Amino acid sequence: TQSTWGLVSHQGFNLSNSCCVFLLPSSSTPTYLLTMANPSFVVNAFQQKVDAMVQHITVASLPLQKKSFQCCVQCFDKTPTDPEAVNRCIASCQQSAQEFGAHVGREMQTLQNNVQSCQELCFNKFSLPFKGAKDDGERNKIQSEMEQCSAACFTKFEPAVTDIKTRLDDYIKRNL
Repeated sequence: TQSTWGLVSHQGFNLSNSCCVFLLPSSSTPTYLLTMANPSFVVNAFQQKVDAMVQHITVASLPLQKKSFQCCVQCFDKTPTDPEAVNRCIASCQQSAQEFGAHVGREMQTLQNNVQSCQELCFNKFSLPFKGAKDDGERNKIQSEMEQCSAACFTKFEPAVTDIKTRLDDYIKRNL
């Protein structure tokens, strides 16, 4: 897995230090996007925890993938002269791995949605006061409060990363 940083902005706010985190997926890795303001210790710690969880799940799912591939190879031995039967057998073998991929995708999407919703609340809370600020000092103070609120979203949802890891580990164990 690989992470890259890109800029985002919100109308009115000077978020030159803001960024998005993208997990660039392989064909079997879920995609997620986490929008954040003021990359700081909290944000970096959250990202590291997500990266570690994804790495753990990638390794932990190898036996599930192996089981799927071994099943696929056996399909050729079961009905070596019936291509349709081989294809049906392969599709059946791949079902568990595909379901796992979909499960990972749903978990990561939920995490992304939760963090983004929290941050949208922060932005909405501070947007109007920012627009009504009388001077740069007041705008800087409001922007700092918005960034702190946004960073707090990562602290709020950090326990979810451990919960996701546990649920995915359990899923793998049940399907081996």
